[in-house]
Amino acid sequence: MRFVIFLIVIVVNIQLVFSKTINDSLNDKLIEMKDQGNNFVISGQYSKALKIYFDALKLAESRRDTFSIASIYNNIGTAYKEIQDYNNSIMFLQKAERLIPRLKEKSLIADIYNTMGNIYYDTYKDTLALKYYQKSHSVRLLAGDSSKLASSFKNLAAFYLDIGNMEKGKEMISESIKIRVALNDSSGIASSYLAIGEAYLLQKQYELAKQYLNNGYSYLLLNTPIYIKRMFFEDFALLYSGTNDYKNAYKFQNMLMNLKDSIMNTEKSKQLVEMQTKYETEKKEQQLKLKSVEVDKQKYQNKIQILLFIGLAVLIILIFGFVFYRNKQHQKAELIKENNRQEKLRFKAVIDSEEKERIRVAKELHDGLGQLLSSAKLNMSSLEDGIQKEDEYLLKNSLTIIDDAVNEVRNISHNMMPTALMNYGIIEAITGLVNKINDSKQITIIFNNNNFSITLNKETEIALYRIIQEIINNMLKHSKATHIEIDLFNLINQIKLNITDNGIGFNVAEIKDSKGIGWQNIYSRVSMLNGNIDIISSSEKGTEVEIDFKL
Repeated sequence: MRFVIFLIVIVVNIQLVFSKTINDSLNDKLIEMKDQGNNFVISGQYSKALKIYFDALKLAESRRDTFSIASIYNNIGTAYKEIQDYNNSIMFLQKAERLIPRLKEKSLIADIYNTMGNIYYDTYKDTLALKYYQKSHSVRLLAGDSSKLASSFKNLAAFYLDIGNMEKGKEMISESIKIRVALNDSSGIASSYLAIGEAYLLQKQYELAKQYLNNGYSYLLLNTPIYIKRMFFEDFALLYSGTNDYKNAYKFQNMLMNLKDSIMNTEKSKQLVEMQTKYETEKKEQQLKLKSVEVDKQKYQNKIQILLFIGLAVLIILIFGFVFYRNKQHQKAELIKENNRQEKLRFKAVIDSEEKERIRVAKELHDGLGQLLSSAKLNMSSLEDGIQKEDEYLLKNSLTIIDDAVNEVRNISHNMMPTALMNYGIIEAITGLVNKINDSKQITIIFNNNNFSITLNKETEIALYRIIQEIINNMLKHSKATHIEIDLFNLINQIKLNITDNGIGFNVAEIKDSKGIGWQNIYSRVSMLNGNIDIISSSEKGTEVEIDFKL
């Protein structure tokens, strides 16, 4: 009996050792596969990286290894982000985020939050980007991982620099560089200098931008990730173009195009779709097999083969159909885009022509008819000494009529093209318009422009002035408002205009059915500036018009 128990113990121990050996081997295999995928991402071979990641994901799922599954989801999200497939990137990152409550490893949790911050930063969702960057930074502070902490400082710095908070951004960049210098992390140092160089480039402070970009460029190595090199080439091309050094701008533009051609031409092909579809299909098949264990194996295998054959045929048909449909939709979208572009060009030409004609007519009225009327007044005035007393009232009436005509000509000329707009710029022109309306004492208009600090080209100024003029005219005619407020301000590379009134409001949906050309002109001019317009209004609650466009 003891011998039997002894044998059982030996067998159990052997099984445990064997099981541990297998688990260790699989762990090593998973680590090796993830490292291979990461190396492919660094070198810009995203198709190969995704293939490795999906194979690793199947292995991790078969072992129900939550840590590896979450880690691979994060890696797949990163790869999709680099090829700008943001929908798939967010989908896999959200899968990783759902697993966070089951994770104990702070480093992985911080990585997932950081990657989500990156994807929202790239898609201009600033609030979400800052939220996830801060969550990642908080976890990394607790974990005490210097390398990852440097990355958090850099990402937060890039965010603050991008919104124009240079002091906060430079403070965080300094922390990032300090850590990376201590770690001798050349690629990380390059990435940190790149972030602050880009911020100065956006502000057109080219000397500072060049200084930081050159500092970062000196740290680039052969094994520096492709996406960092790509951003350096792009920024140098913009820098030298901005400083009229077109030779160097052309050089870096070529380097950028060559790099993009080498890694991007095949990355967005149907291969990626097929890869993910294959993974999802195999996963479903595995689940079906587990549920059908009691079915006769031979019959089941025959049915599965038939189903697989049919499924493969259908899948091939669907893929070809999808590719064909997508190409058609792409062609249609491009055609619509081109038509819209041509329409904008035609509208711009019409507007430019109208404005030139306005200027010409205004000048003719002011210099031609205005001078004629002034001459007529002088001639009439010369008759004062020799006129009969009983005819004096006729002379005075005539002089009054001529004065009224001169004033009317001046008003028409000013409305067609304000002198302040042509001579002093948009702020003086709007101020003059507002003062003229306020002089009527029928309504109060407040114009806030303290945060407007840039100079626009004349075409943009004219378009912006006409938009404001048309909106105010609409409010004066229809809103029954007693108070209008205009806010005009700029961010780093963006103009924002808000106009509100306390009037009776209206149904915004009626704008589409309106037969008037006022709103049509407003929408057309905003579109010409490549801007966005949002109208918020309801009955008895006034109206707010928000317009923004990038420079």
